[in-house]
Amino acid sequence: MAIHHRTAQPNTVKNLVDTLNQAGYENVYLAPPWGEPLPVTRIVAQQGDMASAKALHQQLGLGEVHVENTGILGSDVTIQLGQDWISHRPELSRSN
Repeated sequence: MAIHHRTAQPNTVKNLVDTLNQAGYENVYLAPPWGEPLPVTRIVAQQGDMASAKALHQQLGLGEVHVENTGILGSDVTIQLGQDWISHRPELSRSN
């Protein structure tokens, strides 16, 4: 699973990685930052892997699921981390 950091607060991505590791996702890696900040996290099902993207969406409790060939094409799922992660995790806005 690849993560593109697309928030205005750089420390939020570590929190997401920790959350995913605690949920049992072990093959998580950071891709280089990409694009402008997003208001809403995008969970991109690479190569049509909608089941994995929907499961992750349910686990995180936020974002939108998309099926498209953007992000890291070699991953099953790419998370484009948006500003909603910060509001979903209020402790992040206090620590940055």
